[in-house]
Amino acid sequence: MGDCDIGTGPLVLRTEGTEDEEHSAADLETGAAPVRSTSRLRVITVATFIAPLLIPFLVYFALARHNIDPTWPIYIAVVLVLLVVAASTLVEARIAVKPDAPAAHLDTYPHATAVIAAYLPNEADVILDTLTAFEQLDYPGRLDVVLAYNTTPETRLLEGTIQDRFLRVQMLRVDSGSKAENVGPQRGPRRPRS
Repeated sequence: MGDCDIGTGPLVLRTEGTEDEEHSAADLETGAAPVRSTSRLRVITVATFIAPLLIPFLVYFALARHNIDPTWPIYIAVVLVLLVVAASTLVEARIAVKPDAPAAHLDTYPHATAVIAAYLPNEADVILDTLTAFEQLDYPGRLDVVLAYNTTPETRLLEGTIQDRFLRVQMLRVDSGSKAENVGPQRGPRRPRS
């Protein structure tokens, strides 16, 4: 294991089996300090993949040379591990689908805002279904629904339909290339043209 001397001068790194190297703090911040050889990493990688295969093979080979058959104990161990995994999976599934206790009733509910990013010409049906679901939502606090959309001139009728049908929805037309850009701090509200 290496040690590190930190003082007012250059940072000195000492590792066992290597020469001392001096690096300034600027070198370390910019990544200019030399990187160790990758040979150690290669050894670790090979050992990680080969050891799980080689060690059991060598153990099995050594036991076979002494006429000991480890198949039955290994079979029992594997079955026990599988039973434990199955039981823990069932327990986890039961906990996951267990109904939560009802939420405590609050005197006041926080103000909530739902921002829906959409591209109206292509997603008109989905947006209408989403807005219908928000209209039917029984939220006891104040709920604002903002539809941030980019559109084409052919969808003026759809804009009017949404404004007439969904009174709680605030329309926010944005000029962008995709619906991912429709919600962002640089965008300001625009009123649809009538």
